[in-house]
Amino acid sequence: MKYYDEAHLPPTIGQAIDAYGDQDIQSIQLYGEIDPTHGFIVTKKGFYFCVKQPGFVSFDDLEDIIIHKEHGKSDQLILKGAKTARFNGNEEFCEKIAQAVSELKDLPVHYDMSDVDAIYYYGGIILHDIQDDVYEDTTLTDLQEEYLHAYLEEIEENKETELQTYMMNMSLLGDKILKLVEELELDSEEIDALEAAVKRDQEKQKSMFDQAKEMYEKNPDLMKNMTGIDLENIKNKSPEELNQMLDDLCDRFHISKDQLMQLAAKFKQ
Repeated sequence: MKYYDEAHLPPTIGQAIDAYGDQDIQSIQLYGEIDPTHGFIVTKKGFYFCVKQPGFVSFDDLEDIIIHKEHGKSDQLILKGAKTARFNGNEEFCEKIAQAVSELKDLPVHYDMSDVDAIYYYGGIILHDIQDDVYEDTTLTDLQEEYLHAYLEEIEENKETELQTYMMNMSLLGDKILKLVEELELDSEEIDALEAAVKRDQEKQKSMFDQAKEMYEKNPDLMKNMTGIDLENIKNKSPEELNQMLDDLCDRFHISKDQLMQLAAKFKQ
């Protein structure tokens, strides 16, 4: 899809208006074109669109603009008023329309997502902003540059990972990004949002850990059945045997030993 603002409308806009617009349209905030007769038009009056058939969403009673994000799924733009309209699309599609409507109606854009999805979203924005020198007077050491590139790779690698792995990776990555941000003494709305998401995620993780710990203490056999580890036998194991047990545990739950150690350190805090 191609996007055009009012100052750069293509000649085909007339065909779009004839196909699914309104002859009373006087100004266009944003035009998205799939082809001359399919796409969308954002105006002061409302949102005109046509994918399979023409449709229209009035802005007269618009109350909220929401972008819903969920790992493994398309983003969803939600225009909430007397009636609620939902549109699935990629990040660019939802963001461009949301921002255009936000400017027209003077309404903020709200994001609806889980804490780990917020870590992924805001963490990615922050890392790319650091890379693009958006933050003024910021100079990275060689080590910090290595961290930045490593974290950006983690963001990219986790786009389509299995949900449980993604959730664990984001919990760990959020802490690492905040540590880098603290070292660089950076501040922004995205950083505030990331800090809030990491804090909520940590509270949930701690609550789950405490509940699991209490459950295992009441029923020691449960730990053995789930992990294959007999806590009493661990006391007599050699370092080599313990190391092998860790390898077996990682294989069983499809995580790396480094991730296991990071999780252990996280819960020890």
